[in-house]
Amino acid sequence: MPVVAVRFNDDDRMLFLASVALDALAIRCDNLGRSAPLLPLQAYWTGRDNLYNLVSFESGLYLCAPPVSADHPEHILSANRRDADKWEEFRLTEFTLPEEFGYLREPLDALAPIIRSLMVDTDIAGALGHMRPDLIAPVNGLTPMLGEKRLEHYAKQLLAAPELTEIFASAFPGDIWATHGLGELHATPRPDHTLREIGPAFDPLTKAARDRVYVSLPQACVSAARRLVEPTKTACVLATARNEGIYLIEWLAYHRLLGLEQFYIYSNDNDDQSDLLLSALAEAGEIVWIRNIVADGGAAQLKAYGHAFGISPDILQYRWCLTIDLDEYFVLNPERFSSVIDYLDWQERQEVDAIALNWVFVGPTGESSWRDEPLRERFRDQLGYPPVDPHVKSFCRPQKFIYSEPHFPISAERSNIIFRDSTSALHSHQKASEHSGIYGTSLSDKPNRDYACIYHYFFKSAEEFMWKFSRNRGDYAKKSGHAGVSITKEFVENFMEFHTPRHASRNDWINRCAPDLDQEMGRLKALPGVADALETVKAAFHARVAEFKPIFAEAPGIKDAGEAGGAFLSLLGEKSSQ
Repeated sequence: MPVVAVRFNDDDRMLFLASVALDALAIRCDNLGRSAPLLPLQAYWTGRDNLYNLVSFESGLYLCAPPVSADHPEHILSANRRDADKWEEFRLTEFTLPEEFGYLREPLDALAPIIRSLMVDTDIAGALGHMRPDLIAPVNGLTPMLGEKRLEHYAKQLLAAPELTEIFASAFPGDIWATHGLGELHATPRPDHTLREIGPAFDPLTKAARDRVYVSLPQACVSAARRLVEPTKTACVLATARNEGIYLIEWLAYHRLLGLEQFYIYSNDNDDQSDLLLSALAEAGEIVWIRNIVADGGAAQLKAYGHAFGISPDILQYRWCLTIDLDEYFVLNPERFSSVIDYLDWQERQEVDAIALNWVFVGPTGESSWRDEPLRERFRDQLGYPPVDPHVKSFCRPQKFIYSEPHFPISAERSNIIFRDSTSALHSHQKASEHSGIYGTSLSDKPNRDYACIYHYFFKSAEEFMWKFSRNRGDYAKKSGHAGVSITKEFVENFMEFHTPRHASRNDWINRCAPDLDQEMGRLKALPGVADALETVKAAFHARVAEFKPIFAEAPGIKDAGEAGGAFLSLLGEKSSQ
């Protein structure tokens, strides 16, 4: 396809324009990043004639144009080279736009004042004044060229002029960050203890920034504005929950005793009546409950993280945010630290933006059925030898990140982030990252639990394990009803392996971290509406267990597990028809 490089300034930054309108020269473009009308590139002079190397802002790799040959008859332009040689050299020639490219004149003329406002005048208000709907895609395509300092300047302008919020939203209709992100920041401070709701309109947040690249100029501006928010408190928890009512009181009481100040709980599609419990706790000011309405096919957990780290200003009030689930407990070495604040102060002796905490799997200690007692009393066996898992969960400074996965937060591509482990050494994840890229961050090369860790009550009793898998996982596409059963052969085999573990150890850390757990649980249960809601949740749990036992007896994952599946059903008092 015809390719045109356009320079608007004198700083060697080019705009590469491509069109399929003409067939003069068929060039196939690979690995060039986003599919926007404008592709931002950085041009580096080779020192010879008018020859330049062109580097993709998206990947940092050189553009390459191998010569056409009998074996390779296609003209191909790719951004895929780490080093530059002859095939990575381009001659940039100034010319008058030919008539056949006349269709480019009008949009280029319309873009010129926007680009000047953004790149020369650093004036976001001026750029917004020239926006129109057909220019949204090319303007978003400019985003990789806008460094963090420039974005910060835009953010300060937007925060200083609330009247720009409406202009911003109208200039980028349909953009979640333009229509909600900036307005949310202007709405602070706001009351903590309220019930909130996010509907299916926010479902696109599920995939926002997972590749560390801003998807739009508004997202980049809002992210920069969020970095300017000064926290006034120390530590909060961000959690997602579905059908976790029977565990909520203990989990909340434990972490509050540990020193965590606020709890932001996103929940969706609860059919265990835990909405009653969440509502009562929110009304009492113990949590902030965000009801997450998710369409089928949406991933509730990832949408919640996208909202918390990209739109809502809530967690920005805190220096630190711990992102965990309701079957995970942050545990300190009580010989070293007295509280979560004590631990974070110790980590902050040196620069740190995120802290990786390794899992320690706990349970199921031979249990078949749920008992109405605290998890820490029912399950004490720490599994494995040594009892520490490479997977991590994370504390992070929420201002520094634009999204989160279940195991680690995600920063913008060119951000300088210091990620440490629980011992305050740098978080090493090189082995996993060699194979999994950024997702390798979820695994530690050197798992450690000596200072702090996450107790993961993943298995519990056989009855509770079935309950857990009677609904699909939060980071999977949502399915409703019995279609949400997500048990697999591997999970069944793992449960049976650990039901009577060969290697297990115990210590008393979790008890020493919160010695007054019973009293705190009693305080929470005494709050208006909580005790009644909890009894309703327990009754719903028993009904759900009875409903799903025969369904699990026929589940493919159970049958595929063979002998282990039969043994699991025996613990439930069921038999398979297989």
